[in-house]
Amino acid sequence: MGFYIGALLFVGMTLACAFTVPVVYITLRNAVMAEREVPDWVYKLGHAVHGRGPDHYEDLTTPEALREARLFLLGILLGNLLVIAYKYHSGLNLYAAGYFALRAEFGIVLVMRILVVQGKNLWWLFHRHEEMHSYSASMAVWGTAFFTSFLLMLTVSITGVPAPPLRVQIAGSTLTPGLSRGKDLLAAGFSLDGNSADTEVEYAEIKGVYDYKALTMELRRDGKCYGRVRLVPNGKLHAKLKDCVLVSCYFTPEDEGFSEVAVQGKKIAELKAQDFQKQPPAELFAIEAPDVKESVQVDFVLLRLQTEPYTLFPSYVFEGSFTMEGEPLRYKVHADHTLWE
Repeated sequence: MGFYIGALLFVGMTLACAFTVPVVYITLRNAVMAEREVPDWVYKLGHAVHGRGPDHYEDLTTPEALREARLFLLGILLGNLLVIAYKYHSGLNLYAAGYFALRAEFGIVLVMRILVVQGKNLWWLFHRHEEMHSYSASMAVWGTAFFTSFLLMLTVSITGVPAPPLRVQIAGSTLTPGLSRGKDLLAAGFSLDGNSADTEVEYAEIKGVYDYKALTMELRRDGKCYGRVRLVPNGKLHAKLKDCVLVSCYFTPEDEGFSEVAVQGKKIAELKAQDFQKQPPAELFAIEAPDVKESVQVDFVLLRLQTEPYTLFPSYVFEGSFTMEGEPLRYKVHADHTLWE
């Protein structure tokens, strides 16, 4: 829970800082339109972020200062669009391209700052008869964007971004690790080791436990076993089964209903190791996610959606183990989150 609250604090600081960007810009715009000075705090903010060296920034509220601030913001927007277009053209899906730009936001803001300043210097070389000014008001706009991009970089590295969940279809019913609750499984007609909706479930640490059956319940319906599932209290040490969240599903060829189990619409009984070697897991399951990790070996397959620490957004994982001939031994679909650890 502590990591979850810490991640929320980072998100809150980033949003608060991002809110100051339009506030400073609108304050400057309104002052220019009304032909009056901006409040002193805008000037002070601009001087505070000027960096090392002499402070040459002037406290002037002019249309040129507004134009310079607008150029900063438009440059940042254009930089993001160019990065997204380039990564998309390089083969990433649109979500992944947008995520790349999000992680590179700090660099984009710095590059746009350099380009605007050098462009201004180049313009002055051809207009030496005109006096060039450095405006603390426009610097305040850039400064808030700069600190927002820095916090955004830290926040994304801690929280990641939301990923689409992996859905499991079993004989007409859909289970979603990370989203489905015990009551959803019971309502679909499944039995869980004969437990009732009000059965108390206590959290059990899975690390160091090699026999997954010790921490899972058999998933049965109409006398047929479809696999095993693990449900845990959502952020608590104990809860009733109906309120517990489904975090893991295990399937093996020995399960009677193995042939009726599908992941993302693909029957897993029909998949072999060679299928994942011919086609990457994300492509095979037709998944477009911003953040994906894939590993394909002779006897093992891994697909992870949302690879950053799962302090705020869950990470969804598909794992497959195979014989040396490529036949399935076991599949596992699970979701990770600090609230469930």
